[in-house]
Amino acid sequence: MKSKIQRLAFSLVLILSFGLACCADNVTAPGPGGAAWVQTSGPGGGSVNALIAKGTILFAGTAAGDVYRSTDNGASWTAVNTGLTNLSVHALGVSGTSLFAGTGGGGAFRSTDNAEPVNDCETPAS
Repeated sequence: MKSKIQRLAFSLVLILSFGLACCADNVTAPGPGGAAWVQTSGPGGGSVNALIAKGTILFAGTAAGDVYRSTDNGASWTAVNTGLTNLSVHALGVSGTSLFAGTGGGGAFRSTDNAEPVNDCETPAS
């Protein structure tokens, strides 16, 4: 189970690293039909390493620390870190009703209640 979660976290890091690399500017030029990127109000905490939707709730994991949750389509963000012992979040994943956070050196964490609180999930041995 541990290696499956680690592989999922690693895969998400790779996918999100390539997918979010294009979003470095606050707003890009409009494309066909007038669509454009517009920066949201957050989240804080530095670079966004991971972004995932669970139903209508958005979660963002940041490099400088914290997992943030938005319930209003990114208009506001709230830090949801209870139980995280390593706040450098590199990947987020959803499986069924669970949210997973893969951290830099701290292992994987699971939440079954939209990140309040997050519980340690098979942290690798040191």
